[in-house]
Amino acid sequence: MQDLKLTELMFKSLKQDSNLATAEDWEAAGDYAELIRFFPHAFNCYRNALELSKTENLAKKVDETLEKLTNVLQFVPKNCKDMVEEFRFNNPLDPSEWLKVINELLKTSTDESNIEAIRFAFGMGIYCAVRSGLDVVPMNKNLIPFLEAQEEDESQLKFNKLSLEGVKKIVTIGDNVTLGLQNNWEIKEEETFHQLWKNSLNNANEIEFVNNAISGAGILDAVLYVGRDVILHKPDLVILNYGINDVWLGPDALLGFEVLLEYMVKFLKLNGIKLLLVGPVPHIPNACPEQQKPNASVNIKDLEMEPWNKICKQVALRNKVPFADTCSKFPLVEEQRTKYLANGFNQPNRDGHMLIKSAIEEVLA
Repeated sequence: MQDLKLTELMFKSLKQDSNLATAEDWEAAGDYAELIRFFPHAFNCYRNALELSKTENLAKKVDETLEKLTNVLQFVPKNCKDMVEEFRFNNPLDPSEWLKVINELLKTSTDESNIEAIRFAFGMGIYCAVRSGLDVVPMNKNLIPFLEAQEEDESQLKFNKLSLEGVKKIVTIGDNVTLGLQNNWEIKEEETFHQLWKNSLNNANEIEFVNNAISGAGILDAVLYVGRDVILHKPDLVILNYGINDVWLGPDALLGFEVLLEYMVKFLKLNGIKLLLVGPVPHIPNACPEQQKPNASVNIKDLEMEPWNKICKQVALRNKVPFADTCSKFPLVEEQRTKYLANGFNQPNRDGHMLIKSAIEEVLA
C-alpha cells in the first residue's frame, strides 16, 4: 500500500495552505491518510478541501475525522470518571489537569477501592508531563507506594498460553511495527507479524482481523482511543504491541508506561476480551537518522529496550496473559540485527516480522 503522490500531499497538509492543491486532490489525500490511519493528516487534508469546495460530503468527512481525534478517554476508572469528563474534550493532555485529579483522589481516599483511579491518574499525569518536558521525578516517587511491589518470576510466563477457542475476531493495536510501516512511508500490512501468523492458521478464513495500529503511537494513544480502536469493533482477542515510541520519552516515563499498560490489560479482560501482549522490537537507536529522532534530548544510553520489555513481562505475569517475547528472537549483536530491520533501526522487514510471528507461536495453547 503506497501512493507517493498522495503521501507527499498528505504531509504538505501540515503547512495549512489549501492553495497547494485542488479540492479533489486534498480529498484524495485525506482518504489515503484515513486508510492508513494517519488521522491528523486526514483532518488537515479534508479541511483544506473544504476551504476550496464547500460541499456537504467534505463537511461530513471533516466532522467525522475530528470526532476520531477528539473523542478520547471514553473509558477510565469509575472513581475519576466525573473529574476526567470535565476536561477530556478540551485539554486531555494537560499535566496540570491530571495533578488536580491526583490531588482530589488522594484527599478522598487511598483505600483499595480508589487505588485503580489513583494509579491511572498518576500514569496519565506522568506521561503528559514527560511529553511536555516537565520534571516528573516527584510524581514517580509518589506513585511508587501504589504499585505492585513484588516482582514476579519470569520463568512462569511459559504457563500463560493463548487459546484461540471461540475467537472469531481479532483487533491489533500498536505502533508502526504493528501497522506495517516500511521505508518511504510504505505500509505492507500483508507482511506484518499478525498477518503472517493469521495466514499460517488452519482456520484463517474463519477469523476476521482488524489492524488498528497507528504510526508513532505509544501506550498513551491506546488509553485515549480504546473506545474507537477496540471496544467499537467487539473483538474476541486483542493483540497489543507498544514500546518503540514510548522509549524515546526516556526512563522517567517507565512507571507511567507500566501503569497505563496494566490498566489497558485489566480493562480489556474485564470486558471479556482475550489478550496477547507482544513485546517491543529491540531497536538500534544509534542508527536513527537525526531528523527522525522523536526526542533528540534523550541520552542514547537511556534508550535500551530491555527495561520496557521487562515491564511488559511483569504486567503479563501479574494478569496471567500470554506474552510473546519479541526481544528474545532478535540477535543481541546490533550488526546482526540490522538485516531484520527495513530501515536499519526500528522497522522490521518481512524476516523481522517472521521472528515476531515465531514468538507468538511459542505461546499458543
